[in-house]
Amino acid sequence: MASASCTFKSAHLINNSFRSGQAVTCKAPLRVVTKKTLITTAGWSQLATEGELKAAGGRVVVKTEEAGKILIQEFMGEIYAVSNKCPHLGLPLQGKILTAEVTDAGCLVCPAHKSAFDLKTGEPKGEWCPGMPELPFVGKPLTGDPVPLPTYEVRLTDGNIEVNL
Repeated sequence: MASASCTFKSAHLINNSFRSGQAVTCKAPLRVVTKKTLITTAGWSQLATEGELKAAGGRVVVKTEEAGKILIQEFMGEIYAVSNKCPHLGLPLQGKILTAEVTDAGCLVCPAHKSAFDLKTGEPKGEWCPGMPELPFVGKPLTGDPVPLPTYEVRLTDGNIEVNL
């Protein structure tokens, strides 16, 4: 494994641990997984570029070995990364047929069951599974308890979107 150091100018994370324009230096062993993906021992992977995200309309889904499919979403000038799998029944939030909506409040809404998740924290917001049918004598079967959507830290490095898996 090669050893290298890297400096991230304009580090930018979901949890606002780093602010835009702040220089952050790390010294970590690096290993190249593919030509496009660079992973450090801290778990950071390049999953897309700002250009790819803009060309896709502000949303891309990237398959990873570490965490499955990750949905990268731009909202109000910020970039977020969440699991593309709804924690309710495991259906994709962004698929070939169904497409999650983003609310003005910054929530990603599951297209199948209408559960809303905060893009920053993944916490469920509002009613859990409001799109599930109400059945006589049973109520809403298969809804279970609210479960947060997994979220991931994001940083920008020279136009590359890196996600901490």
